[in-house]
Amino acid sequence: MPENAHMDIIRVMKNTGNEGKTFTIRYCPNGHPFIIGACGHPTEKVICAVDRCGKEIGDLIYIDTNTGLKELEIPKGYVLDGSDEELSIGDSFWRFEGKQEIRRIYEVACTLLRLLIHLSLLIRNAAVQEGCKQLQELLKKESAEEVTKFLEKQAIGYFQLLGKITELNDELLAVALHQMLDGLPQIFNRWYPNGLDGTDLITTYDFEKKFDSQYAGFFSRLEKFNELNNRSRIAMDEDKAMKEIFSEIEEKKQLTNPITSNISRIYEIWSVKYLPVIGQWMRHVYFHYSRQITQQECQLKTVTQVIEEWQQKGYGSEAKSYLQLWSGFKTCWNALANQTVKNDCKSFTIPRLDEDDKISLEFSTAQNKNNGLIIVKIIQLLQDAHNTFLEDVMEKYEKTINHEEKHEAKNDCRYMQKIIGKNKSLFNIHESDVVCLDKDQVTKIIQQWSLPSLKYGAINKARNDTLDLYAIENEIAHRFIKTRQILEIGIPFLQFSNQLNIKNCIDIIEENNKELKKEPFDQPLLQMFLSSLQSQSEMQRALGILNEVIVFVSQNIKIFELQINKNYLHVLMSCCFYFIFFMHRDKYFVELLEQMSFDEKNRKLFMMDLEDRQENFILCRHMCSLWRLLNNAVQSTFVDKSTIDNCVLDTYKKSLTEQLKQQLQATVENTSLRTTEKILDEWRDTAQIEGQKNE
Repeated sequence: MPENAHMDIIRVMKNTGNEGKTFTIRYCPNGHPFIIGACGHPTEKVICAVDRCGKEIGDLIYIDTNTGLKELEIPKGYVLDGSDEELSIGDSFWRFEGKQEIRRIYEVACTLLRLLIHLSLLIRNAAVQEGCKQLQELLKKESAEEVTKFLEKQAIGYFQLLGKITELNDELLAVALHQMLDGLPQIFNRWYPNGLDGTDLITTYDFEKKFDSQYAGFFSRLEKFNELNNRSRIAMDEDKAMKEIFSEIEEKKQLTNPITSNISRIYEIWSVKYLPVIGQWMRHVYFHYSRQITQQECQLKTVTQVIEEWQQKGYGSEAKSYLQLWSGFKTCWNALANQTVKNDCKSFTIPRLDEDDKISLEFSTAQNKNNGLIIVKIIQLLQDAHNTFLEDVMEKYEKTINHEEKHEAKNDCRYMQKIIGKNKSLFNIHESDVVCLDKDQVTKIIQQWSLPSLKYGAINKARNDTLDLYAIENEIAHRFIKTRQILEIGIPFLQFSNQLNIKNCIDIIEENNKELKKEPFDQPLLQMFLSSLQSQSEMQRALGILNEVIVFVSQNIKIFELQINKNYLHVLMSCCFYFIFFMHRDKYFVELLEQMSFDEKNRKLFMMDLEDRQENFILCRHMCSLWRLLNNAVQSTFVDKSTIDNCVLDTYKKSLTEQLKQQLQATVENTSLRTTEKILDEWRDTAQIEGQKNE
């Protein structure tokens, strides 16, 4: 940046109180410099006394060629020395050729350019793993560490110097630099649409003059920077207001109740209040579309189309409540957007929902894959936040009270009762079931219990508010936490019209009862049952009964577990009283058949005629494995090449026209499972007869 080696002289003059005065550096014919003040050029003969030079410069008639103006080359390479004076006093440069100013750059622009140059060099050095060799040569340093240390010192020094010159503190200066850097690329492209023309002096001076003109007064907009800084603080405070308050409380060491220290998952706990809204929105979606829409149709249908369809079907009076539910659903979703969640060994990021006419209905349906998996993970995330919060509150509360206070605490703090787990369907969750912390209400509570604190005689001084922490915490606990329990939320999956088959029903049952997956289908008990069936018709009848039971069970799925967690007993009860008998997986299967009103003849199929029946009864937990065993046996019996000849099968392998395919698809979707089974039975019988004829 400097044009000569005499910048130290200028800094000394500034440091001694001569800043702002006019002075010019001139040179004798032998190149010795000296400073001339006032008019900037010698008006009389001056004798150079440096090293007994004796050369004359200037005269009374002012001849341009004898004024001592010297054309200097800009030193190449890095000429800054990193001295304390260099980083504490701002530099400015100007240059005239005759009476024409060809260069002018003031302190602000000069210091700003140096800051940007050193930041760029620092990034360049960090981008190379072993350091940039060219920078080591330029700065005459032996290692990358020395380069980094030097550039860091220079960058920090020029940042502080820029703050000193502009009279901005670090916070406001950072805001100003952010604004400047945000617009610099556009401004540079406007100056040089085709890039910088070159690196010669004329081009360099032109750039410096433009830069100085653009940013000389940029840092004087104090009002603007304060406004931007306050706006950013407000945006941060909206999400972190409670966190900052609790941080202040922790610093004061005045905690008497542990509730305020339990906001470890701040964003998730604020969103727990949306669980009832999510449940009600999805309940309406399931009511209108369960078993009535294919998965492909669900993916293509948007939320806007859904609302319009409901209005057309006569639900216009409820449209407002539907829109409110959808708004809450979307708000909760976007509050958790961009979070990474795990699914088995994989993970994915929750996407953001934008325009309603582009959001697929599939996002509002629970599935074990694709977009339907996202809402399942969001619900589980909120459930975990709710449960963790309650467990931490209970644990820390017990640690804070001493033995003498325990009896009184049991009476006064009933919200700290022993937490018992409760299983609830997503569709039946209400505000009273979850920790419905609301930012506005919590802030209002804090304001209500914020008391003014003034010393005697200081009535005109600024008011200092004192927080009644005990009252705040107890009111929050009473309003938002009392009577809440650990939750295990049952999430029903949407059944599509093209998914209604036995295998999907079995998947639903096993997904909600993990223990059933561990049952082997070739265990001796089931093999004994299979051998007890005396004919193929009995085998078919047993499989048909199992089909009906499995469909029924999948529609009334139950979960029953006993789980011990941190000395609390979580009893996850069933949410459907009608199906309470199935919560015991070790109940006899025939009892289930009796409850479902199967006649005695059908029940006897599953009662093996054995001496020791106590240990050889088919149980409810065997049903999925038994279905697989029976299904394999039926298929191997009725689809056998010895009974159905290949030429017969080839007869039925005729391609269908597109119209017939569509008609067949519509018929299958509108035909019950029982009727479809009968059609297949008839087809098998016909195929057997045809095969025997050909033989």
